[in-house]
Amino acid sequence: MINIDLWKQYNEVSQKLSEELGRTNNHVGDYAEYLINTYLKGSLLDISNKTADIEKDGKLYQVKARKVIKGTTTQLGVIRSWDFDYLAAIIFDVNGNVRKAIIVPAVVAKEISVENSHQNGHVITTNKNFFSSRIHTDITDEIRKLNGEEVRAKGDVIPIRQRRFYKLDRVKDWAKNPDQINHRIIRAYLKLEQINNVTKEKLREVCSLPVNEPGLYVEKFSQNFNSMKTDAGNSHGKVFFEENDQVFMYPQVLAEVKKDFPYQYFLNDWPFDQPEDHLIVTLNVIADKKTPVLYVRHYKDDGDWLFINFDDSVIDDFTTVAISNLVNFDPSLKEIAYIPPGWHAWREGVDSEWIVEELEL
Repeated sequence: MINIDLWKQYNEVSQKLSEELGRTNNHVGDYAEYLINTYLKGSLLDISNKTADIEKDGKLYQVKARKVIKGTTTQLGVIRSWDFDYLAAIIFDVNGNVRKAIIVPAVVAKEISVENSHQNGHVITTNKNFFSSRIHTDITDEIRKLNGEEVRAKGDVIPIRQRRFYKLDRVKDWAKNPDQINHRIIRAYLKLEQINNVTKEKLREVCSLPVNEPGLYVEKFSQNFNSMKTDAGNSHGKVFFEENDQVFMYPQVLAEVKKDFPYQYFLNDWPFDQPEDHLIVTLNVIADKKTPVLYVRHYKDDGDWLFINFDDSVIDDFTTVAISNLVNFDPSLKEIAYIPPGWHAWREGVDSEWIVEELEL
């Protein structure tokens, strides 16, 4: 038997919410617009505006929202016009709590969207590609606070030198002994890494040539390589990790390797994996040398880079610039050139130590 009183209460509350929001009867969308506008401190546009919902400092924002039973994957409402600057999206759970909230430039959102001729527009699925898009601002915690939710403080970040690599001090000894297995495998990795992406099979091949590469030869490659992927037990020590058939050296370890191993092992003076004239995404204020780079991201999908800071990154204009322009102006950026794809780094200021972490998607 359906509770009739519950039905009446629902309609009464719905009517009150419509009156409070003063928009339409799409309560999820209207409430999302309210939250985003409160965050931006902008102005809600008239509901007759079919292109955008919010204006802030001359920039137009379109807001999309959905409630989901579980996860964060859903399809946002159809976009029939791209005549706006940013797309803001909020995913709520069935209880109205915020699961995810981000802002992406319209040009980025359009790249992710799929044209739907039946709906006469474009649709976006909020999958991993959307939430990890090249340029985005995660505002989940900020929107949760505005939604009256308790936001747990993030754990303290730990500088590179304080991270727990229990056998990191062995690198110095390996560097001094070219006949050691660990030295040979690291040297083979450095040689391959300067040419192309390193795979385990390429590394094995180079270390299995006693005639052509006697200084890199390792008799029991697999056993020794696997022992350089962990700190457990009697292992050599955590140096390498594998992902998507590629071998990477932990940034913390590579920093020590570059300090202790002979400089001639590093033939390339340009440390980044993109050429000096490669165009990377940054902010106008950084390209104009008005503010320093405080956040760097190395993308996993194509190896590209993003250089931004933490000030007004939502509303500032993005641009592209040759990566060498930023590095020449701020040589300290070379310190994070070694971070693998799928990692990011940040610092409090130009004189502060870089913090390096693997991205959690």
